[in-house]
Amino acid sequence: MSAPRHQFHFLGRHDTRWRVRLELGFCPKGVTMGLLSENGKPLGPAQVAPPEGRRSFTVELSGPCQLPAGAVVRCTIDTECGIWIKDFPLDQRRGLHAFLHADARLPVDSSEPIRALSAGERGRLTELLPWMAHTPKAAGCCEGSGDLIGMLKDFGVDIDALDSGLKETLAQQDGSGRR
Repeated sequence: MSAPRHQFHFLGRHDTRWRVRLELGFCPKGVTMGLLSENGKPLGPAQVAPPEGRRSFTVELSGPCQLPAGAVVRCTIDTECGIWIKDFPLDQRRGLHAFLHADARLPVDSSEPIRALSAGERGRLTELLPWMAHTPKAAGCCEGSGDLIGMLKDFGVDIDALDSGLKETLAQQDGSGRR
């Protein structure tokens, strides 16, 4: 059986679900869609879209907040000639490209301990990337106030809802952001 003509669109996160759209060149007898991991394990329940003489289906699939790499939407389409199964990959962009489009986090695998840049390294970076140099603060912004908790309150942050460790850290900070 030849594969039917189709278009698949991954529309992204909508509230607590993932929205997908399937457009077919014919009216199927039924359509089922579900999220699967790279190894074929279901990431949530499949959704059945009643055909009702339609060629286009927008379905909201439940699944994890962050889709794992290699996740696919499996579409099972019941046609007059039989059943057609097609997997649509969701992570078309990978690595830095996906990170810059907020599709995924960059995997960082390193055994090196994190350390601050030395003065020489900061100087070389500033020469190559002048925008990294210290820029003056906007007028009236945090100028020596040292009262980060007060500023957070001004922005509507409920200080009582913060954990004690964070409150302690904020109290120790000065207006320049250093301890």
